[in-house]
Amino acid sequence: MTRLRRTLRQRVRAEFSGEALPTAQVEILQRILDEPNLRISDLARKHRMAKNTVSTLVQQLVVKGLVERLPDAADRRVVRLTLTRHGEQSLRVWTDLDERLLATALRRIDESQRAAIINSVPALVLLAAELEHI
Repeated sequence: MTRLRRTLRQRVRAEFSGEALPTAQVEILQRILDEPNLRISDLARKHRMAKNTVSTLVQQLVVKGLVERLPDAADRRVVRLTLTRHGEQSLRVWTDLDERLLATALRRIDESQRAAIINSVPALVLLAAELEHI
């Protein structure tokens, strides 16, 4: 899994036309897209990272114009995170490229092996969800 992830990440970076995005930043963008209005502390907990590390990553994304910090409507001391339009577009380009590369690689392998990989995806999604709760 590590080799697959690293190779795919390297291939996407090589072909990505936008500003280079470190993996940690891409993962933060993906999380904010999936769960808008999270707080820094929520992201830190979900990514099992130190709050100051996540805060630094988010600040880098804010400077790049990919993430916006918005005050919470109920408590102005709380900051909520959302993707900017530019952030959504950049993540969409990254994700489309990721999916295109995977589809191209899948077409190049034997049909039975391709079917085995495709059939394993639902189980891998469940495994990832379980790992988040451990």
